[in-house]
Amino acid sequence: MIRPMTPIIFKWPIILKSPLLLGASALIAAGLATGLASGPAAAGLQERVRKPALAPVPRRRPDDAYRHLAEFGRVFENLAGGSAADTIKALDLFAEVFNRVRTDYWKPVRPRLLIEAAIAAARARATATTTGTTTGGGAAAQSLAIAAVRGMIGALDPYSGFTAAADRAGASRRHFGNIGLEVFVKKGAVTVISPHDGSPAARAGLSPGDVITGVDGNRFSNPTLGQALEKLQGPVGSEVRLLVTRPGAAPFEARMLRAIAPGRTVRARLDGRVAVIRIASFSANTTRDLRRALKKLRAAANAKAARLDGVVLDLRNNSGGLLNAAINVADTFLDSGEIVSTRARAGPEGNSRQRRFNARLGDAVRGKPVAVVVNAGSASAAEIVAGALQDLGRGVIIGTRSFGKGSVQTIMRIRGHGSLRLTTSHYYTPSGRSLDEAPIEPDVNAKACARLAGRSVRPGDDAFLVCAARRVRAMARAGRR
Repeated sequence: MIRPMTPIIFKWPIILKSPLLLGASALIAAGLATGLASGPAAAGLQERVRKPALAPVPRRRPDDAYRHLAEFGRVFENLAGGSAADTIKALDLFAEVFNRVRTDYWKPVRPRLLIEAAIAAARARATATTTGTTTGGGAAAQSLAIAAVRGMIGALDPYSGFTAAADRAGASRRHFGNIGLEVFVKKGAVTVISPHDGSPAARAGLSPGDVITGVDGNRFSNPTLGQALEKLQGPVGSEVRLLVTRPGAAPFEARMLRAIAPGRTVRARLDGRVAVIRIASFSANTTRDLRRALKKLRAAANAKAARLDGVVLDLRNNSGGLLNAAINVADTFLDSGEIVSTRARAGPEGNSRQRRFNARLGDAVRGKPVAVVVNAGSASAAEIVAGALQDLGRGVIIGTRSFGKGSVQTIMRIRGHGSLRLTTSHYYTPSGRSLDEAPIEPDVNAKACARLAGRSVRPGDDAFLVCAARRVRAMARAGRR
């Protein structure tokens, strides 16, 4: 799930007297200016550091992060060609992203690990680039910086990534589309979390757990998340061909046309006296649409001289969305109790900041039974809702084990360079479980569902929804929540 975040100013006590460095590349520049690197770029960076008139500062042992940044600056200058200005601009990108990771990533990370991953990626990029293919040093320096950033971010977790601004050149935001597929990268494999409802990927038959091994005839080779997403995105209406492997099946090719993601996230219908509500993802309007759907279904039931027995929430293949939307959806069926708690960094020192989100009085269905249907494609925000209703005893979980993603990603704009998708917090269900370690386990699994639904499942019926509706009716008859 993603939440917006405003940029921050990075505080770092290095050789400059003031801890506020408004120019991120000054971090590397300061290291280069001490003599750890030489050459035209170092001279240019040195000028940027020495311009302010600063009082002398007593000598102190260099910060660990400062030393590793200086090492990266030296290696980078040796790999990149071109002018000092080109190198400085490229280093701006790397230092800004390094800055964000050091202050905003959900837990402290050793600078050495970040820099080692960045250097390895930059060297691999330099080796892959044939000498003489670049007409000027600027492009080479920028591509090295992007490779270094992606290497560093790839060392954090499967859900963080970087998208370069140049990757969207030629396609305006208005005409830029995708295939509606949520993926993550683990051990070099681009794996499907779930396709979005009504998306090209869903129509092409992709399923949770599928592995995408290549795009348009080009096979992936240990890609980062950013690289994988760039291949999947493109102009609306353009064709994309995916090479897919599925456990227990032969590899196959899936063809589809890129499109604009559908905006509707809530669909609802009556099954007798049970409200069946499908939530495809969690957006800014999801809670509003959910409450409107409940109101319409309640009115439809009343028109038939009946009352709702309860609600079935279908969260299968719901890969997440906005944290606040998930909290509000869970709150719709609660009167009290903790819905979720999040833990994040409280600054570069690594202190932990915890927030708790509690339900407010106002159960929209007044205690009527609730069943939540999940599967391996239910992740993140969907697991927050299911976990809260399960832990608080408010809902019964039906289906198969959920995906297991307990982290929040923030999109941060890196001006002039692209956008950073960074894990900024982790969340925990009311019982304190981390979904990364313990996905949602159903109370009623597939075998139990088959017994419960029995012969009432007809050809073409959704067995899990039939099972969930029957369970709600049984709970309503028993007068239990």
